[in-house]
Order: sequence, then structure tokens, then C-alpha cells
Amino acid sequence: MMIIRVVLVSMLALVPAVAQDQASQSPEKMQAADTPANTAAKAVPDRAAAYYHFAKAHNFEDIAGLYGMSEYASKAIDEYKLALISDPDSPQLKAGLAELYARNNRIRDAVLEAQNIIKQDPNNLDARKLLGRIYLRTLGDGQVSSQSQQDMLRLAIEQFEQIVKLEPKSQEDLLLLGRLLFGLGIAGHGFQKLLGWFGGPGLTGVTPIFEKFGFRPGRHFAMMASLGEISGGALLVLGLFGPVGPALAVLVMLVAAFSVAKNGFFATRNGIELPALYATGGLLFAGNGSRCIFAGLPSGFDERF
Repeated sequence: MMIIRVVLVSMLALVPAVAQDQASQSPEKMQAADTPANTAAKAVPDRAAAYYHFAKAHNFEDIAGLYGMSEYASKAIDEYKLALISDPDSPQLKAGLAELYARNNRIRDAVLEAQNIIKQDPNNLDARKLLGRIYLRTLGDGQVSSQSQQDMLRLAIEQFEQIVKLEPKSQEDLLLLGRLLFGLGIAGHGFQKLLGWFGGPGLTGVTPIFEKFGFRPGRHFAMMASLGEISGGALLVLGLFGPVGPALAVLVMLVAAFSVAKNGFFATRNGIELPALYATGGLLFAGNGSRCIFAGLPSGFDERF
């Protein structure tokens, strides 16, 4: 009995101290302890539910691809979103949703999703590769202004430079970056001649130059040279149709080199340096490699080529 009394007295003695400690806490601190953010921080990802919705998304995506039923593509997107609710920090689910947006031509959603992934994880290769492909896909769109084309080109190069930094030993990434720089450089010269983009003279300005070198009618030859550079450079970047793109680019560059051969080698004297450099690059990067800029954009494109 004596022991029980001692225990009860001790417990009663502690009550005022606990009450005083609780009273000393500010209402702000007590409210902060119960905020939804702190409650969510303690939540454990439900990976079983996430995997369930992820598997359903893949099934819906397969049905959409096999039978061309767009409503199942929308269902796949909804399932990815449900999977992310169960596991909101999964980089694989976020990257998968961005890729799914891109394959279904929801480009704006794909770009926003990929950009959010990179903000949270700058080293996410899948998101950077997706952004690089999307930026390159925008090039050559006739509805996009010249300034926007230049911005897209700059953003694409930035993404692929980061990819090479993240995978410095990947020969495929280095080959892709080389194709990108050389191919877009050649195509850029074509756009300068044909449309006057990137500060070029356009057909009106370049026609007299062709006629000066004996190519008459100058406008027709200028147009053919421009189209050869644009198509050759684009195919070189994309890695499509084997040697066709490099052959077009090298052919145009060889004609340009022979036309200015009398001026010597260096570009400062309008010599053969620049066309010879581009021709060599076209030969060096003629191999497609396993990386194609348009892989997965849109659905089924890479399988057809």
C-alpha cells in the first residue's frame, strides 16, 4: 500500500510541471507541429499502389499503341498521375509521365514535367535527353519565328552538353553531340541562304554570289544548295537513312570548296577551310549510332525508321 501511495504522489507532482511546459509553448509552435506539410513529410510512399497504377498505365499505353485508341493514352496518363500520388518522389515515374506526354504530342506538358524533374534532380539523364529531343523537334517548324529557332537550338545544345558531362565515357553521347553540332551548323548555313535566318542574306542576297562563281541561273543553284545543306544537315543530326544525309552535305561542301579553291585555304581569305571542315565532319559522323533524336516522338516513329 505504501508503495502505491508513493507512486500516486509522484505522478500528481509531475502534472503541474507538464502543464506549465505545455503552456510555455507558443500557439504558433503548436500549430506548426500539426501542419499538413509536416504530416505529409512523415508519410511513407505506398510503392505497392504506385506499382499497381504504373502497371496499369503500361497496359493502357500498349493498347493505345496497338489499336490507335487515344482514350487509352489518356487513361495511361491518369494512371501515371495516380502512381505519383502514391509515390510522389519517384524519379522513374516522373520521367515516365514526361515521356508519355511527349509520345502523345502533349509537348508543353512534357517540357514542363521534364523541367520540373531537372529542377529537383539536375543529374536526371532521362529528362535531359527528352528535353533535347523536343527542342530539336521544334527546329524546322515553319510556324516558329527565326528568334525562337535560335533559342531552341541554343537550348538543345545546352541539354546535350550536360548529357555528355553526365556521361563522359559514353561514345554514343559524344557521337550524338558531334552530329548535333556539325549537322545543325550545315543546316544553319542552308537556312541562311534560303530563308535569311540567323542573320543570313536569303535567296535575294545570295543569288548574285552564285552567279559570280559561274552558277547560272543563280537563284536556282542557290535554292538547290540550300536544300542540300538543310536536308543533309538534318539527316546527319537525326541519324536517319544511313549515308544519305552525310552524302548530301559532303557534296555541297565539295562544290563550295572547289569554287573558292583559288583563294587558298584559310577562311579569312574566303578559302576552302570552312567547307573542308564541314565535309570532314560529315564523313566522321556518318555513322548513325544507337541514338536517334526522334526516338519515341511521336509514338511509333522510331520503330518505323
